[in-house]
Amino acid sequence: MYRRFGAPALFISLFALLSCSAWGAGTDVDALLGELSSQGNGRWGLMALIAISTLASEDLSCIAAGLLAAKGRMSPADAVLAGYAGILMGDCLIYCLGRIFGVSLLRKAPFRWVLSEKAVLAAEKHFSRRGAVIVFASRFLPGSRSATCFAAGALKQPASRFMPLFALAALAWTPLLVLGTMQIGRGIIALYGSYARWALPVLLALALVILFATRILLPLFTWRGRRLLLGRYKRITHWEYWPLYVTIWPTFFYILYLGFIKYRRPTLFTLANPGIPPDGGTIGESKARIYKALARAGDAILPWTLVPARLGAKERMEAVEAFMREHGLSYPIVLKSDEGQRSLGVKVIRNERAAWQYVQAMPGDTIAQAYCPGREYGVFYVRMPDEEHGKIISLTEKHITYVTGNGRDSLERLILADERAVCMAKIFLKRFEERLDEIPAAGEQIELVDIGTHAQGALFTDGATLETSELFAEIERITKCFDGFYFGRYDLRCPSQEDLQAGRNIRVIELNGVTGQCSHVYQPGYSVFYMWRTIWKQWSIAFEIGHRNALLGCKPMPKIAFIRHWRAAVHRQDKVRESIANAGAPSNVRPTDTLEEVELPQSVESAQ
Repeated sequence: MYRRFGAPALFISLFALLSCSAWGAGTDVDALLGELSSQGNGRWGLMALIAISTLASEDLSCIAAGLLAAKGRMSPADAVLAGYAGILMGDCLIYCLGRIFGVSLLRKAPFRWVLSEKAVLAAEKHFSRRGAVIVFASRFLPGSRSATCFAAGALKQPASRFMPLFALAALAWTPLLVLGTMQIGRGIIALYGSYARWALPVLLALALVILFATRILLPLFTWRGRRLLLGRYKRITHWEYWPLYVTIWPTFFYILYLGFIKYRRPTLFTLANPGIPPDGGTIGESKARIYKALARAGDAILPWTLVPARLGAKERMEAVEAFMREHGLSYPIVLKSDEGQRSLGVKVIRNERAAWQYVQAMPGDTIAQAYCPGREYGVFYVRMPDEEHGKIISLTEKHITYVTGNGRDSLERLILADERAVCMAKIFLKRFEERLDEIPAAGEQIELVDIGTHAQGALFTDGATLETSELFAEIERITKCFDGFYFGRYDLRCPSQEDLQAGRNIRVIELNGVTGQCSHVYQPGYSVFYMWRTIWKQWSIAFEIGHRNALLGCKPMPKIAFIRHWRAAVHRQDKVRESIANAGAPSNVRPTDTLEEVELPQSVESAQ
């Protein structure tokens, strides 16, 4: 759902967290001197005040200590020692705060929206390799020190390594500032002011120049770099590639208008499908419960089974194999999370080893489902509760993206050369990273995605012209097998377009509730404004169905209960997402491919 950034974003976010208040902290030196002179009773009292004052402003406290030493109020050694002790104490405190609260903070909104676990791990490695350079550089850059200490703690860097680095960096900086102040006198204040004012902006400007040169200028000198830049440009200029958190805001505010102003019941949409508790299929609904409700639809529902999370990995694998034997299935099959969102956790599994990797990784209940070849479509059906017949408001053709070999070019070059695939090059190159040097034979088609999900690279086109009375009759027949369902999108497959229009051989892959989209809006060329109008109309229908169900006596989900339900579902889906990122089995391997070596149960070993 959300776009993820790498290690640089992590440092920028942590830096912004603390450096805004630290940079250019303009404590008045004369006021500080007066306070220290009036409150500092005796040698140790004055040293203690200087040490404590470094928690507010390290450098200005050291300057004040140098001026006091120049006036003879304290010895140079005491001034350096007091400043050093305060700085070291502050660094240790901020490091500990990062260690205690940093990781949990990174897993909360808004940080977790842009920082994946993978980014945190990458930043940890970056810090481990270049920690000494980062620590020493930050000590000489006012405004960056607190952020560096906090980042070191948040990224779980070992105290045994970083505490000595903090101590050495402070030991290099503190005498320089304190003793330099003694020699130059009050003129150091003006010099420090200019340095503190411009050091960080100049560094940031230089960093931006370097970033521009490495990310824009250098790639222009290679064909691969130019194609990647073209793909990035297309993703920026074509809204269909924009992340959900960018496009969702107009719809979010429209939902608030419908809930709080027009209908005065904010969660009324949870009654759009009373048959999908507790929220009509907004988030966290069980696929197993939906498949059970559709059982009377007969062969239109693909064979499936629920593999509970409470079983161990070996027992889960045995349950998958038993399901396959019961229905006479062979690989490929589909494994997916019982609780998904935007095809989260959906994998086409092509051999036992991939299945074993999947059941080991998934933290929640899993659905095993027969794989259905053919063409894929999305059909959005709605019906008012007090009406006999409904209607199809969206029909989408889902095209599997592929490249065709020519016997000369590598798979990587074919992906980058394709005008559609280059837009999703980052995803495809990662998905096929072990096969990028492979040279497909002339005419050989390589499918880049095997499930009809736009976020994974499938092409969606408007299929409104494909609707027929036979198709509508079959969709309505299936729908009326599900008591309490009025609003949602079927994802289905059938052998051909002719079968779809004839309403025959249709197989339901999934049924999405309230948050299922009218996916035809992703047709290339459709404007973002058309998308917003269509989705607004869709939500208006959801609220109207909810309103009519409320008149029939149904009760919408309470606001607080919905918020808690939403947060719990997001947390569970984050765990699934992390599992996929860390150990998910790839879906692009061929049956003969060798996957990562893992320990297999006896039943799988014997099948190899």
